Amino acid sequence: MNQPVDIQLATDLLWNSTDPERYATLVKRADPEVRYQSTNELRKEVFGYYEYFEGGETKEDTRLGWHLNRNMYCPQPGKNEYSVKLGGINLFVKTDDGEYYLSEEGIELRELYVSGDVTEWKAKLAELVLKYSIRVRCIIYYLGVHGCNIYSDMGTFRGDEYLEKGDLKYKYYGTDESSNGAYTANYYTEKLTSYGAIGDDNILHRLYDLEHLILATGFSLESNHQQEILRLKDATKSLVGKLEAEDLDENVEEHPEISSQLRRDVARIEADLSNLIKQIDVSEPNERFDYVPNLLIDANFEHIVGPFCMKFVEKYIGEVPNDFRLRGVTTDEPGGSKIVEVTRHGLRLLTELGILVEEDSGILRHNTARSKELLNEDVVADLFAIEHAVDDTQAFMKTFESAYIKQANTDGVVFWPDIVDAVTNQLQISKEKFSE
Repeated sequence: MNQPVDIQLATDLLWNSTDPERYATLVKRADPEVRYQSTNELRKEVFGYYEYFEGGETKEDTRLGWHLNRNMYCPQPGKNEYSVKLGGINLFVKTDDGEYYLSEEGIELRELYVSGDVTEWKAKLAELVLKYSIRVRCIIYYLGVHGCNIYSDMGTFRGDEYLEKGDLKYKYYGTDESSNGAYTANYYTEKLTSYGAIGDDNILHRLYDLEHLILATGFSLESNHQQEILRLKDATKSLVGKLEAEDLDENVEEHPEISSQLRRDVARIEADLSNLIKQIDVSEPNERFDYVPNLLIDANFEHIVGPFCMKFVEKYIGEVPNDFRLRGVTTDEPGGSKIVEVTRHGLRLLTELGILVEEDSGILRHNTARSKELLNEDVVADLFAIEHAVDDTQAFMKTFESAYIKQANTDGVVFWPDIVDAVTNQLQISKEKFSE
């Protein structure tokens, strides 16, 4: 197929600020034998309310978040015959007649939830997130396939976030930048162009090509080259910041006092970039994005979309296309809609299950052994190619501390057997392992 296929990336908020149990509760309410005639019938019969456990009691919530409704389904046909919309975690299937029924994976999650094994149903939910949530898959791909770490400066997936490998820290979300993620070099060079500081054919536009190459090679370029690329990106960002601080409406050339210094600064970056390009074989990527989360996906597109979503692409297109383009549902570039919020709760679930482990303050790595214990072997083979055993001492101590606080009575007294039960249940370890 010569026609490029647009992969439209919807906004997946997963369970947003609520408990992941809402998904399990709702598939429990669905009848595996019933075909619901519309989303309205689903809302009435299944999504009318859900029960959840909080503060020691069962509560009901009658609100249906739009993101919940969207994320229950499998990938769908896009706006034309050459597009597919990715979104949802494949709990319900939509027929050609517009009916909905529980998918096989939805039925499996339902059965595990009904059985009462918390770890098993949460592991199944995590597996679905790792199969179908493209943004979560993207982050885990760089960990499990290329050996990076996640760094969150608040340790809770709320502050600045980076991928780390060796001495390199690559920011994909910054609290001082867009809620759709950190900006790429393309954003900054286009800003300089809009101010008239550089032309459309200026060499600085090739800085994006080099940034793309860092990701396409899985951070395996020579360390000094990677550091130099990101230094030049920061220098370009600094120039944009200076121009924005001047609050200019017109071409910068109309402000001689600014333009003379700016030309000198641009010339220095141009010279350094020109020298770097002579040392690195780099080609121009097909697409250019303003937001790093989209660049992360595009640089390793087919692997991050993955085999589980690709089967839907093949179903709707009729074959696996040769050429893909990443798009938003209504815009050329997907919006992250607050990329940290989009991924935060999925990553927390993986951390809760021990698939991600915080080894140092704010630094998380994947735990291959735990992944193999909990996840389907196809998911492990797809996303956890690098064998990595983690030091789970910190995870144990954090769980121990949390259990100590929760188990204390009003007088502050804690009974040892309660601590042991709480920790072993949370970490799914034996009492013998606890003693070790």
